[in-house]
Amino acid sequence: MNDAAHEPLVPADSIALTLRRIVDGIAGERASIGEIMGGLGGRAHGLALLLFAAPNLTPGPSMPGFSTVLAVPLVIVAAQMALGLDALWLPGFIARRTLSRRFCAAFVDKLTPIVVRIDRVLRPRLHGLTTPVAQRLLGLVALAMAGLLLVPLPFYPLLPAFGMVVLALGLLARDGVAILASIVVAAGSGVLLVVVIRFFGYLLGLD
Repeated sequence: MNDAAHEPLVPADSIALTLRRIVDGIAGERASIGEIMGGLGGRAHGLALLLFAAPNLTPGPSMPGFSTVLAVPLVIVAAQMALGLDALWLPGFIARRTLSRRFCAAFVDKLTPIVVRIDRVLRPRLHGLTTPVAQRLLGLVALAMAGLLLVPLPFYPLLPAFGMVVLALGLLARDGVAILASIVVAAGSGVLLVVVIRFFGYLLGLD
């Protein structure tokens, strides 16, 4: 069956089309994660942030210990953004893992209806927040949020994970408003952590 027959009509610069390119970029039956990410060019960082952050928006991974597993690759991706690396580098044990074209097509088909709705809201704007220099600074923001995912507090990682997902979507859509919103969430995550620490310090008589 021809995958193109089921491809939705989406804007040429949309996130949905970026996901579709994952499938279109797989020439054979299987492709390594490194090859897939390499074919996305400058959008690889945003997509990697999205794929590693989104699972944290469920109660299970957001419990202490579970979010650590997903935070480590987020730290790797965010650090490369902060360093201004154009090409996304992944550790060999991740980059060499292969995915079947059938699996990728099914994943994209399931995700596309949700992403199409998101594409209707997001659009290129506030371009100053999507420049290469700005993206290096955003790498530091992403690095901070990845660090907050390591905080061993029940359900707390949900907040920085949400901020990371919004940042990833903003990067993919080149939407400065979404990026700005993610910065606000990141700041709120940090403030909440300080409040919680001071609260427990007060209860323990340490403040």
